Amino acid sequence: MNPDAARWIAALNHPLRRHILRILGETEIASATEIARQKELRLGNVAYHVKVLADLEVLELVHQRKVRGASEKFYRSTAANGDGSWVAVVLERTRQSDPD
Repeated sequence: MNPDAARWIAALNHPLRRHILRILGETEIASATEIARQKELRLGNVAYHVKVLADLEVLELVHQRKVRGASEKFYRSTAANGDGSWVAVVLERTRQSDPD
């Protein structure tokens, strides 16, 4: 197995990361703040997992805006591009076992 595939598999092993990818697959772009609100989760927790996915280039930064002295970052999923098609299969096969 190549190292990139192993890192992707490890990243997709977390249910919140899979949920983030599902949300971005449905809404096109979103920020960690929007995802946290939708799931009623702590922003810090969601932001951490978004950063992990962005570092793996599963998410790409689309734009930023200043909000009360901080930057709100908006991302889109790159999982539908090229080699990412297998990600959709993983997301679909794990949908039933993931908590809502």
